[in-house]
Amino acid sequence: MRDRRALLRQLAAGSVLPLVGCSLGPTEDGVDATPDEPTASDARTPSRTPTATLTPTMPSDTPTPTPTATPTATPTATPTPTPTATPTPEPTPTPRLGEQVGEFTGADAEQYDEFGAALAAADDTLLVAAPGDDTSASESADGSALAIGSAYVFERADGAWTQRTRLVADAAALPFDYRFAADVAFDGTTAVVGALELVGPHRIPKGGAFVFETVDGEWERTATLRADRAGEDIYDGFGQSVALDGDTVLVGANWADDDADETPGATYVFTRGGGSDASESGDGATDADRSVEWTQSARLVPEDAVNNSDVGRAVALEGDTAVLGAPNYQTPDGDNIGKAYAYERSGGEWTHRATLTPAADHDHEDYVGSSVALDGDRVLVAAWGDDDPNGFYAGAAYVFERTDGDWELDGKLAAEDGDRKDVFGSDVALAGDHALIGAEHDRAEAGSAYLFDRSEGEWRQTAKLLPDDHDSFDLFGTSVALSGSQALVGAIHEASETADQVGAVSVFSV
Repeated sequence: MRDRRALLRQLAAGSVLPLVGCSLGPTEDGVDATPDEPTASDARTPSRTPTATLTPTMPSDTPTPTPTATPTATPTATPTPTPTATPTPEPTPTPRLGEQVGEFTGADAEQYDEFGAALAAADDTLLVAAPGDDTSASESADGSALAIGSAYVFERADGAWTQRTRLVADAAALPFDYRFAADVAFDGTTAVVGALELVGPHRIPKGGAFVFETVDGEWERTATLRADRAGEDIYDGFGQSVALDGDTVLVGANWADDDADETPGATYVFTRGGGSDASESGDGATDADRSVEWTQSARLVPEDAVNNSDVGRAVALEGDTAVLGAPNYQTPDGDNIGKAYAYERSGGEWTHRATLTPAADHDHEDYVGSSVALDGDRVLVAAWGDDDPNGFYAGAAYVFERTDGDWELDGKLAAEDGDRKDVFGSDVALAGDHALIGAEHDRAEAGSAYLFDRSEGEWRQTAKLLPDDHDSFDLFGTSVALSGSQALVGAIHEASETADQVGAVSVFSV
């Protein structure tokens, strides 16, 4: 990843370099009107006034007094109490499309952690890579190996993300110094974390991948995966990328060699649940204390891959479909156009099904396949060097759709306000009719991310995601993920309250 940023800064200075080895998103209260004040009933009036009865008078000098008639009193009506209106509670506003609704970092985050370098979301769980985290540093038993980096597990409740735990490496598991969390993948109760050597010849590292599982509610490392061709002198980049679905893991080794001593790259497939102890059978999985066996079941190398193609720089997996990015694929004319490959599994065997390239819109230094995402019968392929329509290294992304078993181009996505050197496509995510694309060098490397939706057969940009606070060189958009009604975007150089370049993840409504 640092290689990619170094490359782009040199490009900004006017240099053009090859990508070899370079690492790359109320209404008012309704209150009822007070009823009219009840009016007391009119006084009941007798139908007639009683008349006094007169007694006949006898002749007398004293007249007999006439009795006075007493009228009947009218009862006073009791007024009906007036009901008091209860105010309607203020409704919680629904976040607008693209509105930021949260931000978080690791509880122990420090400078240069690179928190948010990679994201993996499933249901209400999120895995966040922090490959620069040195608080997990530990030496092997003989003091020969050192590991840095960690991966944080967050869980969502009522829309808010809370840190659950932190996954760290075991330096004794690999025979070299390495950075843990080069990439992360998550599915259900299993997580896979890639690890690369800290320093390697020509910056082409050795590597491995760690499997973690929840045991009685706690996360435990259950396996360490290495390629069957790995060795002390093998620098293949194994662990550069990882993907996970159910009992299958993909691990990209973008500098893996072939039988002709060239390095086209490869992607390894591991499956869980079969075989004898892998550490004895030599199938590539190693861990003495594992609870379930992982077996290397395939090694995928496209037939047309050439030297330095970078196969496995990015990988995606769902069910029996796998997508491999090869952004450095070079034509016989020397153009680094890049490719992506779709594989399908049947009867336990993987077959190259299609090459995903925009044949009519392919150019030098497009780097198609720099990032890939897969959801059902749809694939999103980034080409962060594409200069059409927004200029040199502005970037673009292509959508491919599978219909009746055949893959066809469904659309090309580019930022409406895109500009030179934005690197649109630094990372991509796909969920149904939503596509999220990072552009980490937009706005003087402050970065941005773009949301696209598919409606009536067309892909349209619906929002540009920007954090509430941002600075140049935050690299917002280094990583992206979609989870339910939320978009998550990593910014590996964002500052915290206590330190610079810590990294953070911002949450948006989609």
